[in-house]
Amino acid sequence: MREKIKSFLQKAEPFRFYGLRVIRVFLMYYLFIIVADLCTFSIPGGDPEMWNYNPVQHHGSASFALLITFICVCGIFVLYDPTARRHFCKNPPPEKTIFSEWGHIFFTYEFWCDVVGLVLFPLIVKSEVYDHPIWFFFRRDDLGEWTKYGLYLLTILPVFLIVEWIMRVRTRRYWREMTRAEAESGHLDGLALVFLSLLLIVGAPFVAQFYLMTFFAIIWVAFFPTTLLVVVGILAVVWLLSVIRALRIRRKFIRKLKKVCKTENIEISEIYHPYLSVILRKNHDFHFTVKQDGKTYACKMIAALSKGAQMVFLDEDIGYFKHGFQFRKHDIVFFRPKFYHSFEAEGADKNIYIVSPVPYEIRAVATQVTFQSEGTDFITESKRFRVLDNASALYGGTLFSGDGFISALKRHCLDKSEL
Repeated sequence: MREKIKSFLQKAEPFRFYGLRVIRVFLMYYLFIIVADLCTFSIPGGDPEMWNYNPVQHHGSASFALLITFICVCGIFVLYDPTARRHFCKNPPPEKTIFSEWGHIFFTYEFWCDVVGLVLFPLIVKSEVYDHPIWFFFRRDDLGEWTKYGLYLLTILPVFLIVEWIMRVRTRRYWREMTRAEAESGHLDGLALVFLSLLLIVGAPFVAQFYLMTFFAIIWVAFFPTTLLVVVGILAVVWLLSVIRALRIRRKFIRKLKKVCKTENIEISEIYHPYLSVILRKNHDFHFTVKQDGKTYACKMIAALSKGAQMVFLDEDIGYFKHGFQFRKHDIVFFRPKFYHSFEAEGADKNIYIVSPVPYEIRAVATQVTFQSEGTDFITESKRFRVLDNASALYGGTLFSGDGFISALKRHCLDKSEL
């Protein structure tokens, strides 16, 4: 009897997975509608009989509330998805190019379930929340139901899909740091979903009633051409200053390197792209070789534009810079620009990684266990990290800072690394 029940449960497992996924999509969409309805109802300025009637500001603020609500609800359900997390951490797809992670999202079952839900549920769950962006952009009150649905598919749905795609890309980068044990322990996911959902239902209308119109006014002003130009200009200047700082440090390193090689009679090859590599960090090339004590060392330079970033070597091919801050021993990360550090140097005895300029901390995965499927290696376990310093062993090579590499050249100890 037990064997029959066990056999039945095994056969029903795929249907259970698909059924729970459909229920999950429905709950996500229904929570979004509830919170969006509460928020838009709380926004003043929509009653023609009131003194503060302002339809443009009311519908604009409601549209903004719709977007913020979907970002919050979608972010919560994507992050606390134990089934998708276990599946991803068990067989994480390799990132061969910058578009690998982005493109793989479009081949996942979870993403397409949400797409189908966002297409069909507006027909099933009737709500007036979509009337606000349609009125705000088209200024029409006399549109039919199917016309509104068509405008929803053409305007609102693409925005929702872009938001979900971004959320899934960011969440996958977070999942890549998890151990398999952490990915399997999903007993708190349901509790987190319930708590955050109740927090949204209770807190979102309060925020919408008292603060959302102010937020919308700020955002709306920010999109004026002059304001937008000033904001973009400030961001460009900040980025340019960081690039100039990195180029100055790189130039100083190159000068010291050539001087030491000349003084110590060390043979050095031509340095390829010494400054362009500060900005373009997504290639698999090395930049120069040095010959010392009968050995050839192939060297690749990697630049950290921000000295406050954390540099993480995730596997043998890719890494990223974590930009953010720490709050109560937790990393609050704003974005993670990737870089590729692997390279092949024919005839070299050893690979050298030179980080110049350096960030405030460099870490790497301590150990890895992989399995091979159809000729491709997949990481399955051990995301414990170790802090790296000068002469640290790294994936068959050795890691140095710019000054550390110069010092190792002077002391003739490039072939020695700390394990």
